[in-house]
Amino acid sequence: MLLAIFALSGAWLMIFQYLQGVAGLSALDAGLVMLPAAALQTAASLLVPRIARRLKPSVFVSLGLAMATLGLLVLLLVHGREGVLLMVLGTVLLGVGIMPVMILGTDLVVGSVPADKAGAAAATSETATELGMALGIAVIGSIGAAIYRQHLSEALPAGLTPAQVAVASDTLGGALGIIQQLPPALGDAVLVAVQQGFADALHVNALIGALIMASTALLTALYLRQARLEN
Repeated sequence: MLLAIFALSGAWLMIFQYLQGVAGLSALDAGLVMLPAAALQTAASLLVPRIARRLKPSVFVSLGLAMATLGLLVLLLVHGREGVLLMVLGTVLLGVGIMPVMILGTDLVVGSVPADKAGAAAATSETATELGMALGIAVIGSIGAAIYRQHLSEALPAGLTPAQVAVASDTLGGALGIIQQLPPALGDAVLVAVQQGFADALHVNALIGALIMASTALLTALYLRQARLEN
């Protein structure tokens, strides 16, 4: 579970920023773009217990992780505003695919220990989830930030002050604020560099997440074959 959440968090962190900062959507439009993923995740969460009665946990969870991996790979194809529909598809696959491990993960952990250790096992599972989320944001997010800064160090046009370069290279929001202060021609050139840099960062994060998610799916299929769910 920790690895799956780790992979998810690193890419999910950047999706809303991408929709607003790169695709140029308003906060409302970005929320609407994410609505299909949220709705289908909710539906999937209701179906997971029923499907789990028919499929072995190792099969069900690994298939879900494989779907989530595909969702992350779809994010590699997202470019600019034209990639919004691909973003919808990627987030739907990612969100629905992660549901089996999110819902069944604690049950699998608890079912693997004696009854008198169930409380400790459940607490450990919850801690692993929170740890995976924090590490995903910190580690994969930091890699994405480094990719973004590296791109801007090479692609920003001349005409910016050192302070403006520092702010633009620090965060996407800071860069968009700087662009509003620049002459139109220079601002457009900076915007192109910023959008491409952030897109590159998203793609790197999604690729790292896909590799981790695919590895987790394989490990699940191999090592949870004897796992059972608590009734």
